[in-house]
Amino acid sequence: DLGRIDQRGGTPLHDASQCGHVRVVKCLLDFKADPNMKGRSTSLFMFALSYMYTVDNDGETPLHLACFDGHLEVAEYLLDHNADP
Repeated sequence: DLGRIDQRGGTPLHDASQCGHVRVVKCLLDFKADPNMKGRSTSLFMFALSYMYTVDNDGETPLHLACFDGHLEVAEYLLDHNADP
């Protein structure tokens, strides 16, 4: 399930974006994963402190995660596939 939210509040696309796994990001987007899906919570960027996967209950998108961790290729690919900046 591409939209499955795990116990930390993230999706498979969140995890792949945060880790910089470009091939996984491409595959998930090819299978129509939503690049704008947010985690469960709505507060922004506190999640970034523990970084995007100790806990993802702060509403970060995969694009936020890729940018925060410096994964430029992932961020560009997400933007090319309609991620909302």
